[in-house]
Amino acid sequence: MKRQLFIVIALCLKVKYLLLDESFDGLDPLAKEILKEEFLNLKRENPSLTCILTSHNLKELSDIMTTFAIIDDGEIISYGSFEEEKSLIYKYQLLFKSPKSRNDFLQFDVMNYKQEGSIIQLIIRGNKDNIQAELNKMNPVLLEVLDLDFEEFFIALSKERGYLK
Repeated sequence: MKRQLFIVIALCLKVKYLLLDESFDGLDPLAKEILKEEFLNLKRENPSLTCILTSHNLKELSDIMTTFAIIDDGEIISYGSFEEEKSLIYKYQLLFKSPKSRNDFLQFDVMNYKQEGSIIQLIIRGNKDNIQAELNKMNPVLLEVLDLDFEEFFIALSKERGYLK
């Protein structure tokens, strides 16, 4: 309740900078949605407001963030617009008649490989048309482009940097 009160006070004072650490922790789902809507309204009313939210729950932030920064060991390793990042990184779901392994996709810049049964999910960096043309040459039974969320991007980037092997 104290945290909610401090946020309300900051919003009422129309501060220029709002720094919030784990601001959605402990809130029920309805309170989270109300708070997110208030952040968006506040930003619309006051475009010069800079709101910095930190969280370990990336899905909570993905629907309200406009830019991001990922910090590793005190160093910013990636930052910018997630929409721009998504224009360079794609998530595919594939099904093949014959078994495949990660080694079958070495020609791609694979950030993340996940296989559950016969279904393979890949997160690949590169030109979408070129990637799809190469994947189609492998004759998949199913090839779908799925929406990449920010948490999946973060995990793929972490794996690319050598974490979560």
